[in-house]
Amino acid sequence: MKLRPALPNDVCDILDAAALLDTSEFNIFSIAYRKWFGKNAPEKIIENYYTAYMFNAVVPYWSRHFARTIIRLSSTGSLNPNDFVENTDHVSTRTIFIARAFIISGAVVMLILLLGAIYAAHDSPITYSCFFPPCY
Repeated sequence: MKLRPALPNDVCDILDAAALLDTSEFNIFSIAYRKWFGKNAPEKIIENYYTAYMFNAVVPYWSRHFARTIIRLSSTGSLNPNDFVENTDHVSTRTIFIARAFIISGAVVMLILLLGAIYAAHDSPITYSCFFPPCY
């Protein structure tokens, strides 16, 4: 049975930090970049660093520092994951408003069409016993 070679310490630190924050390793790189440089990185930049990490176990200094900070905070009992990881599952209020507007306007249009069809059926000289096909 062949054992897997030991992972470098930097990689283990990234894995531990991701586990402590309950997030992905890719997200650790994004958060670390934002904390170190004070701005969000374009996804392409993070992808380049992450690719080097995945295939060659190369961890940038700012990710290493961030991961070790998370591990240190956890060991002292002062780690609050909500301070670092944003809830990415939320949907913006504007998106909810737009979705509701489309649903309500669609329902209103359908109601108008249905009422128009009922009115047209009752106003015609030939009355049918049903409104929806197939009517025999």
